[in-house]
Amino acid sequence: MRQGKEPHEALEMALSEWMAVQNISKMKLVEPSAAEIVRSLQEAGYTVMGLTTRGLGQSTRTNEQLKTVGIDLSRTAPANEDIFFMNGRGVLFRGGTLFTANTHKGKALFTFLDEAGYKPQRILFINDKRSHILPIEEWADQRGVPFIGLRYGFLDEKVKNLNLEITEIQWEHFGHILSDAEAQKIGEERKLRTCPAG
Repeated sequence: MRQGKEPHEALEMALSEWMAVQNISKMKLVEPSAAEIVRSLQEAGYTVMGLTTRGLGQSTRTNEQLKTVGIDLSRTAPANEDIFFMNGRGVLFRGGTLFTANTHKGKALFTFLDEAGYKPQRILFINDKRSHILPIEEWADQRGVPFIGLRYGFLDEKVKNLNLEITEIQWEHFGHILSDAEAQKIGEERKLRTCPAG
């Protein structure tokens, strides 16, 4: 547990910290061609939207971040207006993205599609977590909507090799986010100070 806290306290602390970082972080595309791929699909007339576990409080910032990297999901979204509904927690569709607030993505997506009056001919869903693909597939099957789910693993190795020492140093310097190289240098300096001379 985080610093000896109860599980719910640790979760709240982690979420609070994550949101603080999101509010000042710049987004970087995982693959430089992503924005062009989205635009070309939109120009070809495909409906393209985002679907995230992020909550309502991150909706404006998330859409701002996407636009800074050349992605505007509102262009061909199934609805132009904000749509809000409950799915255990509040779910919001805004600017082309459905913010599911960590609720069941399949139920959230199809509730949104019903609210928007949009009936997809098929769904292609790409996500970095298989566990997020399965609920969409389950609901698509129930509704008779052809579905293809793609598990995106481009960052798997980077996530696997996350250096927690670097992230702790970066958190200590929050407000002035350090690059990995800057944090690495501080970490090496700390090791030198704590190593016995000899």
